[in-house]
Amino acid sequence: FMAGLLVAGLAPAPAQTVSQWAAAERYVGAESGSPYPGKWDNERVPYLVEVMDTCGLDHPSRSVVILASAQSGKSEAVMNAIGHTSRVGGIPILIMLPSLEEASKYNRFKLQVAIDATPSWRRLVAEATGRDETGSTATHKVLTNKGSIIIVNAGSAKALQMLSAAFRVYEEPTGYPVDVGGRGDPISQANARGKAYRERGDKSILVGTPGIKGKCRLTKEYELSDMRRLYAPCPHCGWYQLLRPASLKHVSARPPHGAYFACAASGCVIEQVEKARMIAQAVFIRTYPSEDPANPAPPDHFAATELERWRARGAEHREPGFAWWQAHSSFVPWEDTKAEALAAEGNPPLLKALSQQTYGEAWEESGEAPEVERLIALAK
Repeated sequence: FMAGLLVAGLAPAPAQTVSQWAAAERYVGAESGSPYPGKWDNERVPYLVEVMDTCGLDHPSRSVVILASAQSGKSEAVMNAIGHTSRVGGIPILIMLPSLEEASKYNRFKLQVAIDATPSWRRLVAEATGRDETGSTATHKVLTNKGSIIIVNAGSAKALQMLSAAFRVYEEPTGYPVDVGGRGDPISQANARGKAYRERGDKSILVGTPGIKGKCRLTKEYELSDMRRLYAPCPHCGWYQLLRPASLKHVSARPPHGAYFACAASGCVIEQVEKARMIAQAVFIRTYPSEDPANPAPPDHFAATELERWRARGAEHREPGFAWWQAHSSFVPWEDTKAEALAAEGNPPLLKALSQQTYGEAWEESGEAPEVERLIALAK
């Protein structure tokens, strides 16, 4: 009987993508603050399926950039990739946060909650045993399959030099210091710790909200990627389009504002009740600019008959990058997004937060007047 258990424990994990693993295994803890605790449901966040699968260690990409507004599911998508990778024996996983405080909060309110809520993941993590190296701690999860999960803060040169990591997650990298311990960029230092796994396969994921335009590390990395953006079909005319903030309209200046999207192709009125079906059919398309005239970037909107053409657009050796904003979120109604925009009018600090946290766009700090005027125009 015990021999049978041992053999079962050493058997390789079944071949699953990240999204398949999440649907089969992942539970969202009530302590996470999610409005939907319990069994993970891919249908609730359909736009995250491609993101999750691309983040998997089994996907051929070496790095992934995720640039999105706050509370839009990006960190949970990466959390599923961490859980999926945890099943692979002997894989050290590193998660980097901007500060010691943020690292502690990440463990307490995200990682540990996800582990505790997910039975198959919880069984992989050795119990905490204080200073015993065979047991887990708040920042070091020892896995029973000889893997590990280590949480570090970007300002600790010592932590970056003491470990190897095949799978590396950089949360909110815009907040990282430029130089750590006189050894340079913390991401470069951490990536160097993955060299031993290059032949076996290693991966880096950068995920967060944007910072200041021209200084935002995440935005710069995204612009080097294949720059995938979500195109959603109008439920009336069928044309696929980017949902731009300027297209989010409203009926009343007083709440409820009667928020709706104006179709970029035909001016169709897209109501909130049509959002779920529209977002369920949304697809990511590579939008990076190309110098090859035979490979133009897609327009902001196109007919459904053109979908396969744009979906088939090559990457020109760029690594995957994903961007979306609050309008796509399954958790925030368009009414709330419009209310945020109207409340920010004429208030630069609120407009900065609107740009970064709601629209998922870097804020242009120098010469703020044009940026303020642009955002006021978008809010109207």
